[in-house]
Amino acid sequence: MNSIIRNYIYNIVLTLTNILFPLLVFIYVSRIMGPEALGQVSFASSVAGYFVGLASFGIGSYGIREIARVRDNKIKLKEVFNELLLINCYTTIISLLLYFTFIFINQKTKSEIMLFSINGLSIILTLFSFEWLFQGLEKYKYILIRSIFVKIIAFILIIIFVKSRNDYILYSLLTIIGLGANNIFNLFYAGKIVEIKIKRRKVLFHLKGLFKFVLISYVSTFYLLLDKVILGFISGSYYVGLYAPAEKIVRLALGLVLSLSAVIFPRISNIYSQGDSKKAESLISVSMHAILLLAIPLFIGIEIIAQPVINIISGSEYASSVLTLRIEAFIIIPVSLANISGTQILIGSGKEKYYLFALTFGALSFIIASVILVPIFYQNGTAIAMVIAEVVICFFMFYYSKKTLVNMFSIKWIIPLVISSIVMGIVVIIMLQINSGLFNVLSSILVGVVIYSCILYLFKDRVLIMLVSKLNLFIKKIKIDKVQ
Repeated sequence: MNSIIRNYIYNIVLTLTNILFPLLVFIYVSRIMGPEALGQVSFASSVAGYFVGLASFGIGSYGIREIARVRDNKIKLKEVFNELLLINCYTTIISLLLYFTFIFINQKTKSEIMLFSINGLSIILTLFSFEWLFQGLEKYKYILIRSIFVKIIAFILIIIFVKSRNDYILYSLLTIIGLGANNIFNLFYAGKIVEIKIKRRKVLFHLKGLFKFVLISYVSTFYLLLDKVILGFISGSYYVGLYAPAEKIVRLALGLVLSLSAVIFPRISNIYSQGDSKKAESLISVSMHAILLLAIPLFIGIEIIAQPVINIISGSEYASSVLTLRIEAFIIIPVSLANISGTQILIGSGKEKYYLFALTFGALSFIIASVILVPIFYQNGTAIAMVIAEVVICFFMFYYSKKTLVNMFSIKWIIPLVISSIVMGIVVIIMLQINSGLFNVLSSILVGVVIYSCILYLFKDRVLIMLVSKLNLFIKKIKIDKVQ
């Protein structure tokens, strides 16, 4: 548990930087470029994202699980890493050829060929991300340090060079360069952990295990990028630009909520591989409690501060995005619950096919809802369709994992979370009546967090008390190490 808490602290800091830097960049570029140019970049990134997903070939999730299983055997670790890397080389080449064929024959992408060609670089760079290696080995400290350094450099470059709406191609290029810098560090560090040798290897036995992950990866990528792609083709780049702030804010909030799950997943996979299902379920129960501890107040908070946040982040041009954000925020709780039942239980225990079924039902429901709603409600129609899809996914993932989940929910800890969130929300609403400027919004958020935490502490919430206790021990250990 101590190592999980330590990794969680690293991952929370990483998540906060993943929120802060993209948010600062988004605040800057959304005002500089406006909805149209921002929508073009977002649309191109989403199209390229499909081929990035094709190139990844499911190795992201599969690799984390397999690396976690063999991490204590250096010889086996080296073999698994290089076998997966070789598979990834083949799939990247195929994906790259398909991508450039697509953008040159499609009229909508051909008209912005430079922008789409630049985004094609992300397909090549994904080959060397190796996040599945580092997460499987729980190297969260390295991931944190690397990420902060690269984000600072990328942010400075964007501020220096992106000055007008005409710089949207340059902005896209600098974003890709940031990804490339990450992967250069990854290539160097991975070489220190395992010997990288791309040579002819026996990789066929991985294909059986990868098959379900490939399908999951493709369905996930297809579904997660579908919102902007359908909106872009039906309504145009302008409405993608209006949708972008809402989608960005909610996804950043979800990143904060799901950071714990990212830390726990390799450990759960390792425990399940040892056949200790009771220990795995105990850890999942704590994870469920901790994730809802964050998800419920974040959902209520976003509903309350949607208007000032959109105004502060993107400006008056994006006033129509306020309702979009309030609708999109409804996905926070179902996505959080689906992550527990899907990623931690179904994938962690080797039941990937049920995860795939749930994703497929969700994607189909999203397509149907989007075709009906987007022509009428534009970006708000996309947000509604996304909520419908996430509820469908959550329902099926809960259904398939109900035997494990049956004893994990308790009214004793859920009611305090809801009460604390409501009290927090009332206080924030009162504070925002005074002023909706940046300083008061930040103050309201800070006060809300303090009030929420204090009320939960009075309720003696076991997860909050455990996290505070472990955090204190972690800080004391750091101080002792410095003195020594």
